[in-house]
Amino acid sequence: MKEIRDEWQKKKEVIVNGVKKRLQFKQWLEHTGKDVKYASYDASRAEIRSQLNKKEDFFMIDTQLAPEAREAIRKARFADKPLSSADLSRLLCSDDTVDFTLTQAPADQDEDEDNDLSDEDDLKMPSSPPCLLDRESSLPTIPLTPCLPQHHSRYDDAFINRMIEEAEALEATQALYDKQ
Repeated sequence: MKEIRDEWQKKKEVIVNGVKKRLQFKQWLEHTGKDVKYASYDASRAEIRSQLNKKEDFFMIDTQLAPEAREAIRKARFADKPLSSADLSRLLCSDDTVDFTLTQAPADQDEDEDNDLSDEDDLKMPSSPPCLLDRESSLPTIPLTPCLPQHHSRYDDAFINRMIEEAEALEATQALYDKQ
């Protein structure tokens, strides 16, 4: 970059259409064709900002959960370990395939009427991708309260309980031997 600026300092004055002109740096870059090699920070910043501010077309697809997935989620809410008790296999993958064509079809291309499934009433497809629950969902909402505190037994309590169970088991086996 410094080399380009040094070259500009030496060759600022250029003959354009038979007239000798003193060009500014950007004008000199364009005149010599070196503007492709050189990108000023300001130009780069402006280009990046314009790219970031450009509104992109985007699509949001709202799908419904399969009834089996809804039931699995409902049952999991009331389980001790919701993530391990729920069958979320219906949520993790899908057999659906959706193709998006974001460009217009050529004018001479006829529409394929064989793929039109809009008039078939019996067509049911599982949802893909899964949608999050909203306020209008028929399922009960998850309460926003934290879990209740649970009693965590200490090692001593567990050891004592285990010893009591062992003593009861010994008494029960002794009673069986006494009856025989």
